[in-house]
Amino acid sequence: MLVIIILGLFLAVAIFLFFYQRRMIYFPRRYEPSYKLGLPPEAIEIEYRASSGRQVCFYIPPKTNPSAPPQSLWIFFGGNASLALDWLVYQDTIFPPSLGILLVDYPGYGLCEGKPEYKTIGESSDAAFQTLAQYLKVEPKILEQDLNILGHSLGTAASLQFAEKHPVKKAILLAPFSSLLDMARQTVGWPLCHLLLDRYDNVRALGRIVSTNPYSVIHIFHGKADDMVPFSMGKNLADLYPDNVAFHPHEGVDHNFIIEAAADKIGEIMMRVDISKSNDQKTRINVQ
Repeated sequence: MLVIIILGLFLAVAIFLFFYQRRMIYFPRRYEPSYKLGLPPEAIEIEYRASSGRQVCFYIPPKTNPSAPPQSLWIFFGGNASLALDWLVYQDTIFPPSLGILLVDYPGYGLCEGKPEYKTIGESSDAAFQTLAQYLKVEPKILEQDLNILGHSLGTAASLQFAEKHPVKKAILLAPFSSLLDMARQTVGWPLCHLLLDRYDNVRALGRIVSTNPYSVIHIFHGKADDMVPFSMGKNLADLYPDNVAFHPHEGVDHNFIIEAAADKIGEIMMRVDISKSNDQKTRINVQ
């Protein structure tokens, strides 16, 4: 009888996790009606369609020549409970005036319709990029000449998912996990972790990016006091690809504070020319 009760409880937990897991992974937020009051005057709100419905992203053109396509484009991907416009808090440090910035929200977040999941986030991010190219009246390959990504937490997986389809020169990853399966294994243990539906895998994605573009430059920042995504995950990701990845540990910094702690360095990296044409693998990036 006890065995039957235990099995019944296990089955109930498994069913709950399978059907409600995305509510435990994603925490979408919506904008207040007054959100436009916080937009910088140069910001452009771009509406587009994806499989999940109406989507909205925000483009900050380069101040040096706002009417022209940017010579360098950065796409920002926020964390789990973040909104695209939350990045504006750091615009004085990580919004260099000569670069174009595309701020994306996920389906169900901000002004976007639909529900967040692996497939819809990938489709929406790609559609945002394609729509920006249409808005700027250029072919996407023009923007891909200097295309870069920045992501925090869940945003590291969304940004690498995007980079698997587009040639990315630089990637800045803040508090990345190795895979969502590893995170699930840490949270619910084996075998329940294998019920996971959204299989973000940053190890696989990073490997594909490096193999496709061996001159890509990746910077990983991780706080040693991170109590959400283990510091070891960011360190292990960097160790897998030492010729392409520079690792930046931050003593005493937790999961959410890593953006503020690294802001000055992020701005410096965004403006720095890291890529070398040398055939020497070891000189491809400046790891300082």
